[in-house]
Amino acid sequence: MTPAAVLVPLVLHPEPTVLLTLRSADLKAHAGQVSFPGGRLEEGETPVAAALREAEEEIGLHTGLPEIVGELPPLLTGTGFIITPVVALLRPPFSLNPHPGEVAETFEYPLVERFAGLVAQS
Repeated sequence: MTPAAVLVPLVLHPEPTVLLTLRSADLKAHAGQVSFPGGRLEEGETPVAAALREAEEEIGLHTGLPEIVGELPPLLTGTGFIITPVVALLRPPFSLNPHPGEVAETFEYPLVERFAGLVAQS
């Protein structure tokens, strides 16, 4: 399995969001998919370092901005990766500069949208 990491940036608006990317349609793998910024770990690199590096490379997020909360358990994929999600808090304002060869766009998804049904069910 190939180790990889993704950054899960929780944006601290009054109603929090999660920052996502839409991958470029020109990529060979996972083209046009919604994803977190991330990628393979380099030799000797930690998941946190890889997630921050990849976020800077893919969306231009300065590595000093995200406040790391922690790591979630690694996930095995059907494509041969073991991905460690790295959760971080991101306080506005911040600027992004997506790499056009990798990312078509960035967007924020409201967390309340995703979890409203779960709260109502409990």
